Amino acid sequence: MPPHLNTFIVALIIIGTYANAENCIDFGVKTPWLQSRHFAYDGYAVLLKCPLGITENLSCSLPVHRSCNLTWFLNGSTQITTEEHSRISMQGYSLTFFPAVPADSGTYTCEIRNSTYCSRLNVSLTVSPALEYKTCSPFSDVSVIDTPEIPCQAAKDFLTIDRQLQISWYKDCKPLQISEGNYVLQPHALFILRLTREDAGNYTCLVALRNEGRTYNSSSSTQLYIIADTQENKPPQIIYPVNATLEAAVGSKINISCKAFIGYVRGSSEVLQYWLVDNTFIEYYNFSQLEEVKIREENNTIETALIISSVTPNLYGIEFQCVVINALAKAIGFLYLKPPEPSLLAHLLVGLAIFFFCAVSLVLTYSYFKIDIVLCYRASCHVNKPSTDGKLYDAYVLYPKAENKSAPTKADFFALEILPHILEGKCGYKLFIFGRDEPAGSAAVEIVESTIRQSRRLIFILTPDGFMDEQATMTFEHHIGLYNALVTEMKVILIELEKLKDFATFPESIKHLRKKQGTITWTGDLAMKSQMSNSCFWKKVRYNMPPTTLNTSELLSLV
Repeated sequence: MPPHLNTFIVALIIIGTYANAENCIDFGVKTPWLQSRHFAYDGYAVLLKCPLGITENLSCSLPVHRSCNLTWFLNGSTQITTEEHSRISMQGYSLTFFPAVPADSGTYTCEIRNSTYCSRLNVSLTVSPALEYKTCSPFSDVSVIDTPEIPCQAAKDFLTIDRQLQISWYKDCKPLQISEGNYVLQPHALFILRLTREDAGNYTCLVALRNEGRTYNSSSSTQLYIIADTQENKPPQIIYPVNATLEAAVGSKINISCKAFIGYVRGSSEVLQYWLVDNTFIEYYNFSQLEEVKIREENNTIETALIISSVTPNLYGIEFQCVVINALAKAIGFLYLKPPEPSLLAHLLVGLAIFFFCAVSLVLTYSYFKIDIVLCYRASCHVNKPSTDGKLYDAYVLYPKAENKSAPTKADFFALEILPHILEGKCGYKLFIFGRDEPAGSAAVEIVESTIRQSRRLIFILTPDGFMDEQATMTFEHHIGLYNALVTEMKVILIELEKLKDFATFPESIKHLRKKQGTITWTGDLAMKSQMSNSCFWKKVRYNMPPTTLNTSELLSLV
């Protein structure tokens, strides 16, 4: 449409905005070039466009104009009644006939109005018998062009109704040999690669489409005039992509730009650029998130972008083609998508994460199973290995002794019964317990001092009453033991017969040792002599004891 026509239409809309609703502006009188004529064959599908549709969006966007209504009239008076699925129906601003019959011939008026605005325009339709002209149109008002791109208006009209419509081309009423290689089919156009004077003539596209289960035909014609012969100069050339591979992550939005040199053909300035996906036009491809956008055409180059709003896995490996055509030749660039390769940094981060996870898991596992691991190691690596430290005893047992021999305490029972039963009887340790193992008539102080020096561990048994109560006293034995523990750094095992809450009555040396290494709390039943040697308590005691000399099977049975 000429630029001056757009300006004039806008002016008419603004003037018509303030016209009385009953005094419609007849654009056919003021602008007769807007009126159109349509020719069709009996039984063909027809689509009449209301030319006012190009102005309706502007006029109805004014604040005073809302809710515009479109009405069609036949021969100025009869209102066209349209219903869904009927032979004549409305599609937006268009009137469709499925099919048209000779009785439909006449002048159709499309009228757009609301409470403050009204405009109308006439469209002429002539329906002729189907066999009169067959596959070409003799009418004088067919489209006239002088470019190598021949449009198929019928395909453009019905593409929204049937995207799978079929197009057959005819030149001067004869089938066009598309396979000769000089033609490129577009979704709704025919492109001639090498335009010569012999290409002049009448081109008709015959469209077969389906609507509501039935097949219809429609057609449109174009008269091609050749102004000058073509002269070979430079063919088009793809700048990017020539044969490229692009990394794209799933879900990402990418913009692929195709840039090409358009070449030069004397007498022709037409150039065509478009994208194909898997040898299919964007309009026909079943992926709804593809969009083709022309960016620029300047300095003898043209650039068109293919926008993928969200990459999906099924696009990997598919061939994307950028096609550029001038009147001389065609050039094609290829592009493929592939998943992004993990970077070296990503590999490094993953490796560090795995290493950190394994290290933390190993530390946590060892912390949780440390005692069992150490005991298993001893059972495997210290079998019957004699000690070379010159010590005679594995542990010296210190416990609060009752002054009243007729009333033994819990400590007496644990130290003299339970402890030897497990450590000596089942684990193979050798203990020294004063009051049980000292030679008769020997000096107590010398025996205690020498025996402690000949022991590898000191076992202190702690009771809730500490060392000072009515039945127990802190003897010289404890003093010597604590001295060796603090001065010689002899390893000490502190066993609480019950969970102790108050250590106020205990010596500072005991408090120091407890704070330094902690205690092992007895949770068993003192009345039960046959204790489980592989219980958690005894595992902790054995963990703090030196390795024993039992054979492998006996040691492993205790783990």
